[in-house]
Amino acid sequence: MTHPKDDRDKELDALVRAASAAPTDEVGTYYKVLSRIDAAPRPALIPLPGLSPNLALASFAALMLAAGAAGYALPDLTTQGADDQILALAFGITDAAPDPFAPTVAGTGQ
Repeated sequence: MTHPKDDRDKELDALVRAASAAPTDEVGTYYKVLSRIDAAPRPALIPLPGLSPNLALASFAALMLAAGAAGYALPDLTTQGADDQILALAFGITDAAPDPFAPTVAGTGQ
C-alpha cells in the first residue's frame, strides 16, 4: 500500500519532467521581461516632484547625523551641574555651590 504523499511526489515528478521536456523560447521570454521592466517605471514611495531619490537619501542621512549629534549634546546641558557636584565631591571640595534643585532637609535650611 502506498502512502498518499508518495503519490503526490510521483505526480510532481511527472509534472517537472513534462515541463522540462516542453520546448520554450528563453530568448523571447527574456525580451518580454525586459520590455515590461522598461515600460513600467516603479512608483516612488513618497511622490515629491523634482526631488531625486539620491537627494532625498542624502537629506535623510544629514538629518539623522544632526539628530545623533544633538542627542549627545543636549543631555550634557541638563546634567552638567550634577557632574560638577559629583566631581567636587570626588576631590573633597565641600564648599561647592549647592544644587538649587536638590531637596532640602526641613528646618535646617540646607
